Amino acid sequence: MTILTVIVGAGGTGSYVINNLLNLYRVRTKERHRVMLIDGDVVEEKNLLRQGFLRKDLNKGKSEALINRFRGMVGHKVLLAAHTGYVQSLQDIDRSLEVLMDLGEKVDPDDISEVILVSCVDNNLARLRLTMAQFKVYQDFNCRVSFVDSGNEEWYGQVLVSVLDPEYPNPVTFNENQVKFDEGKIKGHWLNNIFVLMDDWKNKLTRGDHEISCDVITESSPQNIATNMTAASGVLLAVKNILDREPVPKNVFFNTKQGVNQIKDNLVNQEQYSKRLNELVEYVNGEGKVFIFSVGEEFMDEDLVDEEDYEDDLDSLDGLSWDDLEEDETDLPVVGYIEDDLEDWLDFEDDEASVSEVPKGRNNRSLFNEARDW
Repeated sequence: MTILTVIVGAGGTGSYVINNLLNLYRVRTKERHRVMLIDGDVVEEKNLLRQGFLRKDLNKGKSEALINRFRGMVGHKVLLAAHTGYVQSLQDIDRSLEVLMDLGEKVDPDDISEVILVSCVDNNLARLRLTMAQFKVYQDFNCRVSFVDSGNEEWYGQVLVSVLDPEYPNPVTFNENQVKFDEGKIKGHWLNNIFVLMDDWKNKLTRGDHEISCDVITESSPQNIATNMTAASGVLLAVKNILDREPVPKNVFFNTKQGVNQIKDNLVNQEQYSKRLNELVEYVNGEGKVFIFSVGEEFMDEDLVDEEDYEDDLDSLDGLSWDDLEEDETDLPVVGYIEDDLEDWLDFEDDEASVSEVPKGRNNRSLFNEARDW
């Protein structure tokens, strides 16, 4: 059976996730894996401090540098591809899967047993695209489709798992650029969603995949290598459970400062999930359509790193650079919120006064950002 994996984001967490998953995949002899890593950023000097890059990777695309490094490790057991661009629409995910199916010996869509989408992104608009992409891929492939979503800040974070089971109908269907949600069809699937844990979620959407980088976040809400590697380990656990057909996929919450990890089976009830998913679909059909569907800028084939380009240097990438922008922490959108009952294990501050001093506009990628106020 052939399994397709698309990993979006190759920064603080993604640069360790790719290593973990390839080590897992290369020893699973009963499966044939094809993996694409997507990231539009270039390796800079500051990335060497806490991300999984080497000095020789400088000035190369992050996805290109990692895929070229690990090709030798996996040999022909796992087929790899890199895309040095961003996921800016659902069509980009469609195209990435087409590329994976064409790698080496072309595989027929009917031979795909599973598709796994892994999010290591640093903004919620990208997460929304991948949330919608899971349903779109499920419709197109009619196979099991899993979505593993990782997020963290300096000390703590989470890995959430959502699985669509082919034994049940698709609750979210697509007709060109129009989306329909059927509340009666969510039963049977294992559905989690970062957005059901957010209040006022629309105001916590960033407006572009490369609008906020982890390096900018580091200045106002720094991360550390231990937290990034813990998040990557959570992704590894989630994907292993998915491949092993565990009856209930696990959601991992962690705090590396306190040495606390918690595995939760369920985050919200069906009614809560259904209500928020309906809101997401309404947004995608309305004001959010331009951010979800392609409006003319397609997945660029020239950004794909072919095996023949193994040692080629990356051409300069167009797009926004945060080094050229004026940074103002108070103007950065909040990315992540939680209102789950974590009082029994999550005790970050003893002094309530110090908790209240956390700025409301603080930018980070974790669900736990505003849990201090709560």
